[in-house]
Amino acid sequence: MVTGSFQQQLAQARFRPTFAGASSIIEPSNGSRSYHICNHPHMGITWSRCTRSAMVNIICIAQQRKIDVLQDMVSCSFFQALAHVELVPSLMCLILLCREADGTLNNIKHQVRQTEVRTGHHDPMSRHEPPAPGDLIGLLADMSGCLSNLAVLSRGLGVLDEMKRFAAGELVKLQEDMDEQENAEAIMKFASSIQTIQQHSAMQRLDTEFFTRRAQIQRDALLHLVTENDSLASQGIAKDAHRLANLAHKDSTSIKALTLVATLFIPPTFVASLFSTPLFDWVTADGSSAADKVGKSALLYITITGPLMLVRPGDETFTADEESLGCPLQVRGNLTG
Repeated sequence: MVTGSFQQQLAQARFRPTFAGASSIIEPSNGSRSYHICNHPHMGITWSRCTRSAMVNIICIAQQRKIDVLQDMVSCSFFQALAHVELVPSLMCLILLCREADGTLNNIKHQVRQTEVRTGHHDPMSRHEPPAPGDLIGLLADMSGCLSNLAVLSRGLGVLDEMKRFAAGELVKLQEDMDEQENAEAIMKFASSIQTIQQHSAMQRLDTEFFTRRAQIQRDALLHLVTENDSLASQGIAKDAHRLANLAHKDSTSIKALTLVATLFIPPTFVASLFSTPLFDWVTADGSSAADKVGKSALLYITITGPLMLVRPGDETFTADEESLGCPLQVRGNLTG
């Protein structure tokens, strides 16, 4: 119903499948010209001049904040003075896109400059920004996000260029009909505004390319710092492992000494304790001397204890040499405590 009242049926049908672009269409119902601009998914706008009231009717599909900005522009005296020009909505869209590009660039500049202070890629005499907070991983993610936003901004500037060419082409058609001095003056103001936007967007494109390179440099610098920190952490872990290995070696040496002492003293102690029990009767009934009895007991003690001291259960030694492994041994590195 609205599109029919505003005589924009064909423009609405044309801009909806359009991803990005601008064009003008002659409505076959009444011969009036309608326009459409699309920047999916951010904004879509169609407009036309009413043949009876000479008013410009606009249908805008966008976020509420963008619609509020366009409404503020409509109430501005500058655009009121250009009300006779049918292409005023295109100028409003161009100004809106330029403002959004400026906001995005300012945010990216702030993040990149703070990151440069953090990484030391700045001149301390000409910078007053504080260093970027957070860890290096977070800053690396922020720089990747800045590069992504710069890519989106580059695409938006390309759409802006297409809209400028569209407005300039349509302006040539309007300049062919300049009967009234008032309309001619308004068209000249419109042309001057388009030229100003063109110069401003050229500087925006230059800043976009410049900060894209700076963001790439900061991302590479942060990646190098993260890699260096990981390498230092790995070296610290390796040193701790080497220190633990040395402590384990010292513990194994102590355990070997205790094992040797136990090997020497446990078998004799066990045999002596066994012989002192009442199970053995060392008293002879044939009247032999005490010396013979002690000599036989000592011989029996040595005969039993000696083999027990030589036998060490569970004592196995494994030596890793080139023959057992089947490949030459190589030393990969040297760690110092």
